[in-house]
Amino acid sequence: AMDLDSSKDLPEVEDLARVFEAIGNMSKGTLVTFTWRQDGSLCMAVDGVARKDFVLRRTAVIRALFDVYCGEQAVSVEGAEAFRSALVRMTDAIMAGDSVTDAAAASRA
Repeated sequence: AMDLDSSKDLPEVEDLARVFEAIGNMSKGTLVTFTWRQDGSLCMAVDGVARKDFVLRRTAVIRALFDVYCGEQAVSVEGAEAFRSALVRMTDAIMAGDSVTDAAAASRA
């Protein structure tokens, strides 16, 4: 696990916590989409609605968030498996020259 730098990363973790508190409990089946942008930041949408108050820029915080969703202690075993399966399909699509977006969407079908 990556150590967070409290002086630099803690404010972003606090912002992240505020966003999730504002969202509240998500029901099973809620689609949470994270987009890791070319500038290195991460944004999020919930059921297709972009959360403009959610932008992470600190690499350690982004990695910690992915660990929460996809790591060995994932908050949702089903969600972690869906992510891993989609990642495999997306990698296969890249190698085959197919649409990565279509491959990722196939995970929900």
